Amino acid sequence: MIVRSAKSIHGIAAFLGASISLAVPAAADSTSEEIRLLKARLKLLEAKVGQQERAARAEKRARAASPAPASATTAAGIPGPDHFYFKGLEITPGGFFAAESVYRSHWMGADNNTPFQNIPFDFLPAAHQTEWRATARPSRPNLMIRADIDKQTHVMAFGEVDFLGAAQTANSNQSNSYNLRLRQAYGNVDFDEYGLHVAAGQMWSLVTMNSVGIKPDTSLQPLTIDHQYMPGYVWARTPGFRITKDFYKQFWAALSLESTSATFIAPGAPVFGTAALPLFGAPVLLSPPAAGGLFNAANPILSPACPT
Repeated sequence: MIVRSAKSIHGIAAFLGASISLAVPAAADSTSEEIRLLKARLKLLEAKVGQQERAARAEKRARAASPAPASATTAAGIPGPDHFYFKGLEITPGGFFAAESVYRSHWMGADNNTPFQNIPFDFLPAAHQTEWRATARPSRPNLMIRADIDKQTHVMAFGEVDFLGAAQTANSNQSNSYNLRLRQAYGNVDFDEYGLHVAAGQMWSLVTMNSVGIKPDTSLQPLTIDHQYMPGYVWARTPGFRITKDFYKQFWAALSLESTSATFIAPGAPVFGTAALPLFGAPVLLSPPAAGGLFNAANPILSPACPT
């Protein structure tokens, strides 16, 4: 019994040894297969990532080459860019469409630009007639173009128009067909290395206040619907040339050469009297409101009692 038991034990041990010797090569083959499969999957992943990167670069180039509407939104619902690129230029359209109105307790015969010198005195009939005007003429499209010559030099061109021009063929008799009016058209170059800014063209005058610095693109206008703004606000838009120097964006100095803008009034009597109360002719103080407020002086001014 003991001998047989020993033989049985030896047989079991031999069987286990054979099993172990057979199992080791099988496990090694399985590991090699897994490594091979992992390498194949890694190559597929690398190819997929490379394809996605190429697609992203192509999409970025396509967005830069073609204009995107200002109202475009991304997949996440975030508003799209407000500009597009063309041959290295950053082009930004802007402006607004307007439907404005003005009501005056005294009739002045003016559109939404109030000629303050035309406010009638109480002894004139116009002082006892109200006035209401509606207009879309302040609609104001504009366009800004930017480009970088290098990291320190930037150029910009800006143009802006409205419909407040009033040729004699432009009137409110039937079609309200008012013409374009040039507001601004100028170019500007920024030299960051030297803190210099050079602008030339039609722009806001140097006498106009600015919100930041003295550059023409930072001019500050009162928040009022009247396009003559308000008494006491000094402004002009004239052709000119301006050079500005900033000292670390903390102190600014500018020199401007501008086209003159002057208004003359007909003189009064040469010896006696004044322009307001001459000794002959119709005194200015006793006259009805003169044409103004962005209407053509050669056209009859519509009375608010007979609107079209």
